[in-house]
Amino acid sequence: NGLDILKPKIAVVVQQQLDSDVSGVGFSLNPQNNCYDEAVISANFGLGETVVAGVVTPDTFVVDKVQRKIISRNVSDKKQAYVLADGGGIREEENAEPTASSLTDDQVLELVSLITKVEEHVEKPVDIEWAYESNKLYLLQARPITVYLPLFPEMVTAPGEQKHLFIDFVVMTQGFSKPMSVLGLDIWGRILTKVQPFMPHGEDGVFWEIHGRNYFHVSNMLATPGGEAGIAQAFALHDGNTGRILETTDLTEYKPAVVTKKNKGMVWSRFKYLLRVLPSIFHGMWQGENAMDWYDEKANEFLVRFEQGGSEESNKTARTFSDEVNVADQAWEELMDTFGSLVASFYSTWRLQKMFDGDDDAKDLLVTLNMDLDANPTSEMGHLMVQLASFPDIRETETGEEFVQKVQNKAYSKEFLEAYNNYMHKFGCRGMMEIDIASSRCSEDPAAFFSHLKQIDIEGNQTMTVTERKEQAYQTLCEHAAQHGKENKFKYHANVIQKVGGYREHGKYVCVFLISYLRRRALALGKKWSDEGRLDSPGQIFDLHIDDIAMGEQSSDLDLKEVARKNKAAYEAVANVSDWPTVIDSRGKIFRAPREDVDDGLGGDPISPGTVRGRAKVLKAPYEKPLESGEVLVTRATEPSWTPIFINAAAVVLEVGGPLQHGAIIAREYGIPCVSGVETATKVIKDGDLLEVDGTNGVVKIIDEESLNEDD
Repeated sequence: NGLDILKPKIAVVVQQQLDSDVSGVGFSLNPQNNCYDEAVISANFGLGETVVAGVVTPDTFVVDKVQRKIISRNVSDKKQAYVLADGGGIREEENAEPTASSLTDDQVLELVSLITKVEEHVEKPVDIEWAYESNKLYLLQARPITVYLPLFPEMVTAPGEQKHLFIDFVVMTQGFSKPMSVLGLDIWGRILTKVQPFMPHGEDGVFWEIHGRNYFHVSNMLATPGGEAGIAQAFALHDGNTGRILETTDLTEYKPAVVTKKNKGMVWSRFKYLLRVLPSIFHGMWQGENAMDWYDEKANEFLVRFEQGGSEESNKTARTFSDEVNVADQAWEELMDTFGSLVASFYSTWRLQKMFDGDDDAKDLLVTLNMDLDANPTSEMGHLMVQLASFPDIRETETGEEFVQKVQNKAYSKEFLEAYNNYMHKFGCRGMMEIDIASSRCSEDPAAFFSHLKQIDIEGNQTMTVTERKEQAYQTLCEHAAQHGKENKFKYHANVIQKVGGYREHGKYVCVFLISYLRRRALALGKKWSDEGRLDSPGQIFDLHIDDIAMGEQSSDLDLKEVARKNKAAYEAVANVSDWPTVIDSRGKIFRAPREDVDDGLGGDPISPGTVRGRAKVLKAPYEKPLESGEVLVTRATEPSWTPIFINAAAVVLEVGGPLQHGAIIAREYGIPCVSGVETATKVIKDGDLLEVDGTNGVVKIIDEESLNEDD
């Protein structure tokens, strides 16, 4: 700036010291729930130091800025205050009326007006320090709030206008919070379109893919005929807390008066879809344990078509990437039309629940009956990993580098190499955030895969006793059914669940298999463009939309680097957000589920029965640190890439997830006690805490070891 560093100059600001009667801080948004329409004010008598330094618990006021209405006040017992000393400096004194409100309602509203003016001037949320002296309000300082969740501009509605409610579909159902890539979200959106073709996509639809996030637009759904019916119960299957939020929120506040044009045909679209899948539903109900034979045939053809080497048609022709996506779309849609046969498993599950209704002892046994089901690829993946980890070849290998060299040189036993190649052929497509085409696959990093195998406890893992526990549950339930003359019905429905129930995870597996195929195609094109200088690296192709790639293939003049940069710009604004909320509205308000008090414990949803004690291991990612055998896995949510971690776990505690979430399914498959919906688990629980996890009643207790030792 042209300054001479050898002759520095400094400007000194001299301000009058206020002898404030009341002072404190104010926020232009509510830091507790991120709501842009709520201001929060903290206040105490005297100088503001007692508030800023935490010397007292200040009075707190929450104000609706739009309606200019105080919606919450908490007047504290403020025993101390700081005031100006006669000779200079400050001194502490006792408040004459510590339980009196430090601010009048008029002053609170005057403060809100000041906070709002500052926010409008800065054009971003702010916190301020303020003071009243002789009933005159002074602004002492203001600064932008940096720790809050900024919504994408497209999602924000103006203050006082019709608000919208959104559910983060990926956080709720897939178990990860990081944004998906540009290309990955495009492809995921198209996959969802084939799974639920009656639900439109876009800002005026039901599913909305925007800047790496996949939202369910609750408001647009509510406006459709019958849109409110069963919505809370449906979401509770994926996440109990989301269901409770919807049950306890006044949804009329978020229901638009007019149905969007795109959503007007939803009822008819749903009916047409039902007609399309009815044959597979009837087939499943009629065929019982053979319900999935149509699906099996189609799925096997699908997997052969998109196996590791790529489809035969693609290898023979110079298809563009967008052509590849269209071919994949068609194949996926044809496969999904046969998936309705899975209803046979749901029907048999319902029939057994009715059969044992009122029998408390049978409740947990029915969950155990769902362990280790046939045709569940996620469960099979875990079993095969245990098998691989048990080979002497693995136990005698020290490093990942050594493992890679021996695999490449075929220096391992024939039996191990066959098992390893079989695993990679089936499950090399899987990995963290596997629904995102930009995410690496386990086949791409064999050294990391080796480290995962080495972490498995091959002598005391959860897969070893699954068969025995399941057989015991089956025999006990069969005896109970026989006492009521229903033994044959029980055996029939239990067999259907065993043969068909595991397929509920198969659709996800096939989806990931397809995404892995498209990933290889995209990277091949990305490498070509990188070699030509059109991209900085092959992986930059994931920063492009499908339409961008199509235009890039048609014209060599398109500046792909600039297109990628523009596509990623919106990501940068939220790059510091690590844990995305599941439910949020268009004014930034983050919703949290109400929770009933639980004596001496954290309450959640019972997912998989049983009660165990073990040391906690809190993980944000599957392999950030080893989970030792017998430890309790505590995390926000999981996806199939966490399966090897479950093998060592004594129990699982999740913040997000319901009965149909992948973590819940695998916990039941392996018979691991599991509690979900414990919202603050990863913050309250620390590594090494002794936990008691009650998966039957949905309670997690942190054991006080000192009192435990005293009792002993």
